[in-house]
Amino acid sequence: MRICYVASDVSVPHVRGASTHVMELAAELVGLGNIVDLVSRRSSKSQITKESIRGVRIHRFSRPSIVERFSTYDRLSGPQRTSVYSSVRGSILGKVYSVYLRSIDVLRITAKIVLLARDRKWDVILERETSWGAGALAAKLLGLKYYLEMVGPVASPLCVRWAEKVFANTRGVVGEDLPADTIVVLSAGVNIRLFSGASCSGNSLAIPGSYLVGYFGGFLEFHGVGTILGCMGRVTRETPETRFLFVGPYYADALNSAECLGTVDHAIFLGAVPYDSIPGLMACCDILLAPYNPSASELTRTRGLFGSPIKVFESMASGRPIVATCVGTVPEILHEARCGVLVPPDSPQELAEAILGLLGHPKCRKKMGKRGQISAKRYTWSSVAERIHRHMVQGMM
Repeated sequence: MRICYVASDVSVPHVRGASTHVMELAAELVGLGNIVDLVSRRSSKSQITKESIRGVRIHRFSRPSIVERFSTYDRLSGPQRTSVYSSVRGSILGKVYSVYLRSIDVLRITAKIVLLARDRKWDVILERETSWGAGALAAKLLGLKYYLEMVGPVASPLCVRWAEKVFANTRGVVGEDLPADTIVVLSAGVNIRLFSGASCSGNSLAIPGSYLVGYFGGFLEFHGVGTILGCMGRVTRETPETRFLFVGPYYADALNSAECLGTVDHAIFLGAVPYDSIPGLMACCDILLAPYNPSASELTRTRGLFGSPIKVFESMASGRPIVATCVGTVPEILHEARCGVLVPPDSPQELAEAILGLLGHPKCRKKMGKRGQISAKRYTWSSVAERIHRHMVQGMM
């Protein structure tokens, strides 16, 4: 089958979880014998416009330079990006940019896809919802089957109605009026081959007699990094040999907070690292954290934690126990796997107690880690791709 995967808002490869999701899914669809053309975003001039990665044919399209000049958040680089994001998103400039993405940019990307189709003979178009309907319009113009992937509740109602199937992270991200047989609930996944065999051997982070508690991901408010910073004082007072590892981009605010709280000597901020380096870093950790805090962000406060927790699946596959908050689909995943401890969101004291409890029980950590690795095999990108492929094949019959 020939598939056009439209993810025009996602730069591939990139440090964002969205990039991981798109690239892993596209590669697994190729592994099933499909030909996949990925329409993605060209976020810098250093990226070439066409490239093949893991068999996926990537087509990158830049936004017009005058538009990029107004996208303050997208132009920022380095640790400072998070501190500017909230003010930009709520400003008049941010609102104008948002309207552009949902209108003019959709038509621009649609035209690009239609032109690209002249040299391709696709059977279906699969669109990530943050492309805002460019894939749907292209499918209508080209007379192709159309499928929608919803990671969050931001898809155009028209796209939802036009889709043969809607592949949604949770039932809650889709409107109530959509027929049940149109919705296919699919979580994110993990690359088991990459994570399960990782080792910390030779890494300078592996210090005998010390503990390492790891956080991997973004630094926006709802990610809950503030809760980690708030618990560090108690944890490091009771176990001075404990260090906290933070891996992810745009961490300046978190670093400043650690300095103000006096815990920066127990913190390691690595910034963004290549994706294939993450499994080895996770293997160096004794505990991994996923302290989501939806109440800290306007978007997640009103809509809930709608994403699928990739970092939880990766933590499970790495064989490390997880301390996470009781939000979204996380409780169901951890209860079923019995591989972690759940705490309320935005509760530094309870997060500290959970971390200290696990640090004091190495056998419990080991058991949880093994159970997590076993359960992670149920959440692979290959299984996600197989289900999507199966529905597409049925739709062609």
